[in-house]
Order: sequence, then structure tokens, then C-alpha cells
Amino acid sequence: MLANSLQAQSDYQPLGLRVGFDAMKLATNIIDPQRSAFELNADLGINKFLIAADAGWAKVDGVGSNYTYLSEGNYLRVGADYNIIHRDPFGNALFIGLRYGAAKFDEELIHAFQAPTWDIQQDTVSISGANANWMELVAGLRVRVRNNLFVGYTIRYKLGASVDSRSTKLQGFEIPGYGNAESGGFSFGYSILYRIPFFKPEPPSFDKLMDNNPE
Repeated sequence: MLANSLQAQSDYQPLGLRVGFDAMKLATNIIDPQRSAFELNADLGINKFLIAADAGWAKVDGVGSNYTYLSEGNYLRVGADYNIIHRDPFGNALFIGLRYGAAKFDEELIHAFQAPTWDIQQDTVSISGANANWMELVAGLRVRVRNNLFVGYTIRYKLGASVDSRSTKLQGFEIPGYGNAESGGFSFGYSILYRIPFFKPEPPSFDKLMDNNPE
């Protein structure tokens, strides 16, 4: 009975921690001058599961023919994944999972219009400390490329966001970590991570291999 208890504890002992960043966010900073973002990624392997978290910052600074728009804030996602290839000895992962996301951000819209007197006037609407939360379905891959260096992608399907802006005119158009509040849908991330192993799993013995492959 003691042996079974020790085995159960060993089965759920953390295997390693991966930490890194989303390279897609850095690429967006170069491609789209109106957007800036940075995101950190982490996951902790425990048996068949990955406890995952993402933290980031995002800013949208858009300019149109008669308006300027600004959204800036921080976000956090937490959740768990099921690793389909959890028996892989190199720590690779093919996973599906669920995330809860939350963001806190400021937003401002300046709209220029022509008054009846033919003067150009501006109407400014701003909110500070707006909150948003949402859920995500995720799937992805983590592959070891050298020693403890991993790369991989994450596909997210974002479910409808709930926004508390305390404003009747501005309800959160661009949400950090989520994107356009009205569209949601799919997004894609590409991460570069370093894995900190907590211990090196022992290779299976010949006897165990034979037990798992009966004639």
C-alpha cells in the first residue's frame, strides 16, 4: 500500500517548467506600426497535463480620416492542457486545452466632426481601468529542437468576451490579449521556450517493455 502511495506521488511529480515568449507578437510589432505587444508563456508538466499561463501587454494606436483610437493594457491567461504524447521522453507535447483570460486596459476615442458653424470640433470619449474576461479553446505543439530549447505553435479559438467599461459610449473595441471584441474567433501564436527539467526520467527497463508488449 505504501508503494502504491509513493508511486501515485511520483506520477504527479512536476516534470519540468517551460518559459519563453511569443515570437509572433514581436513580428507584429514590425509588420503593423499601429500595434505593439509582448507576451510571456509558461507551462508546467505534471503527468499527462500541462498547467499553462500567459502574461502580456498590448497597445493599439490607430489613426483614421476623422478619428484617433488608443487601447493599451495588460492581460493574463491561465488554464490546463492534456498532453496527448505525455510519454515522450524528450518532453515534446501535442496538446488540447482550455484557458480563462482576463485583461485590464485603458481606451480612448477622439472623433473629429464638422459643427453647424463649419468649425471642426472634436469629441473625446475615454475609459480608464476597463475589465474584460473570456474563455479559449486551445490546441498546439511543443517540439524540442536542441537540448532544452523548444519551439511550438498555439491555435486559439476565443469565445465571446465580457467587458465592464462603465461607459455607455465605449465598450471595449480592442481588448489586450483578445483582439477585436466583436470578432473573437481564431488566433495563432508561435513560441520559443526554454525547459527547466526537474529530473531526468529513467528509461524503461527491458522487463517493463516486455510486460507492455505481451506476445
